[in-house]
Amino acid sequence: MKLKITDRDITCLYYLFLICAFCSFGSELYEKFFIAKRTMDLSSFYTFLFFALLTRYYYAIVYLLIKLEGINQQERQRQLDREKELENKEL
Repeated sequence: MKLKITDRDITCLYYLFLICAFCSFGSELYEKFFIAKRTMDLSSFYTFLFFALLTRYYYAIVYLLIKLEGINQQERQRQLDREKELENKEL
């Protein structure tokens, strides 16, 4: 069963990850200024931001993966043809 992802789903995920990223950033700012925390741990902010960028460029990533798969199949076919030629030469 193939998962069907629509543009609406991708847009929803993009905004969801951005909201989560900025909420985590806001909570770190709150802790920094009102709870007197010395350092800010922005790992959750960067994680959500990374996922937002992945969803933003989903179609570009899928396009690159399809191109890489095509290149891989061509290379595999060329390798099989080369092995077949070597077998024919040996006979």
